Amino acid sequence: MTGLVFVREINGVIFAGTSPFVATLLVDAGGDRPWYLAGYMAAAGLASALCVWRLPETAPARAKGRS
Repeated sequence: MTGLVFVREINGVIFAGTSPFVATLLVDAGGDRPWYLAGYMAAAGLASALCVWRLPETAPARAKGRS
Protein backbone atom coordinates (compact mmCIF):
# COMPACT_ATOMS: atom_id res chain seq x y z
CA MET A 1 0.00 0.00 0.00
CA THR A 2 2.90 2.37 0.61
CA GLY A 3 3.89 2.36 -3.06
CA LEU A 4 0.38 3.34 -4.13
CA VAL A 5 0.24 6.22 -1.67
CA PHE A 6 3.69 7.40 -2.73
CA VAL A 7 2.70 7.51 -6.41
CA ARG A 8 -0.56 9.31 -5.60
CA GLU A 9 1.20 11.97 -3.55
CA ILE A 10 3.97 12.52 -6.08
CA ASN A 11 1.30 12.92 -8.77
CA GLY A 12 -0.34 15.62 -6.67
CA VAL A 13 2.93 17.44 -6.17
CA ILE A 14 3.84 17.39 -9.85
CA PHE A 15 0.49 18.22 -11.41
CA ALA A 16 -1.55 20.03 -8.76
CA GLY A 17 1.46 21.88 -7.42
CA THR A 18 2.47 23.28 -10.80
CA SER A 19 -0.99 24.16 -12.10
CA PRO A 20 -0.90 27.83 -10.94
CA PHE A 21 2.41 28.28 -12.77
CA VAL A 22 1.04 26.70 -15.94
CA ALA A 23 -2.07 28.88 -15.76
CA THR A 24 0.04 32.01 -15.32
CA LEU A 25 2.27 30.98 -18.21
CA LEU A 26 -0.71 30.41 -20.51
CA VAL A 27 -2.35 33.72 -19.60
CA ASP A 28 0.95 35.53 -20.10
CA ALA A 29 1.51 33.84 -23.46
CA GLY A 30 -1.95 35.00 -24.54
CA GLY A 31 -1.19 38.66 -23.86
CA ASP A 32 -3.03 38.79 -20.51
CA ARG A 33 -6.10 37.23 -22.10
CA PRO A 34 -7.33 33.88 -20.79
CA TRP A 35 -8.00 32.19 -24.15
CA TYR A 36 -5.01 29.81 -24.05
CA LEU A 37 -5.91 28.82 -20.50
CA ALA A 38 -9.56 28.35 -21.47
CA GLY A 39 -8.51 26.18 -24.42
CA TYR A 40 -6.25 24.11 -22.19
CA MET A 41 -9.06 23.58 -19.69
CA ALA A 42 -11.53 22.70 -22.45
CA ALA A 43 -9.08 20.16 -23.88
CA ALA A 44 -8.57 18.63 -20.43
CA GLY A 45 -12.34 18.43 -19.96
CA LEU A 46 -12.79 16.75 -23.34
CA ALA A 47 -10.03 14.26 -22.56
CA SER A 48 -11.70 13.45 -19.23
CA ALA A 49 -15.10 13.04 -20.89
CA LEU A 50 -13.60 10.72 -23.49
CA CYS A 51 -12.00 8.59 -20.79
CA VAL A 52 -15.26 8.34 -18.84
CA TRP A 53 -17.16 7.46 -22.01
CA ARG A 54 -14.72 4.63 -22.78
CA LEU A 55 -14.84 3.11 -19.28
CA PRO A 56 -16.51 -0.29 -19.12
CA GLU A 57 -19.79 -0.67 -17.25
CA THR A 58 -19.20 -2.31 -13.87
CA ALA A 59 -22.68 -2.17 -12.31
CA PRO A 60 -24.36 -5.57 -11.99
CA ALA A 61 -27.14 -6.27 -14.47
CA ARG A 62 -30.66 -6.06 -13.08
CA ALA A 63 -32.88 -9.10 -13.36
CA LYS A 64 -35.83 -8.78 -15.72
CA GLY A 65 -39.18 -8.23 -14.07
CA ARG A 66 -37.71 -6.65 -10.94
CA SER A 67 -37.95 -2.95 -10.25
